Amino acid sequence: MFKEKVTGLVLVVSLVGITMAKCPKMHPKTDVYKGWKLGVQTWSFRNFTLFEAIDKTRSLGLDTIQAFPGQKISKVIDAQFGHGLTAKQRQQIKAKLQETNMSIVAFGVVGIPESEAEARKLFEFARDMGIGNTDFRTESRTI
Repeated sequence: MFKEKVTGLVLVVSLVGITMAKCPKMHPKTDVYKGWKLGVQTWSFRNFTLFEAIDKTRSLGLDTIQAFPGQKISKVIDAQFGHGLTAKQRQQIKAKLQETNMSIVAFGVVGIPESEAEARKLFEFARDMGIGNTDFRTESRTI
């Protein structure tokens, strides 16, 4: 009886070890929807930092996110995601994205600034971060 239990335990441990050895460290890119990108809006992880949201999304096998304005960047970087980030903070985010093989494909929902200068800062931020889509909310006075 004891010998059978030990043999069964060794078999289970061996199978788990073999399975873990064959599992990839990172999920492959997900392009199974013929050009459509499947990702997560980081608002789903609003109780976490942007970096934690990136890691959680990546752990799901996804490689794209929609970031939202105001999310804390990380436990180390004391800033909120948005067009007010410094060049250094943006570079730190880009490094995290590259490290995890992720991309920010959308940003929002954000209001359109009233002044053209502030609106340009928002659009330049999106361009600099490689964000192709920005979701806006508008008020009747801005239309």
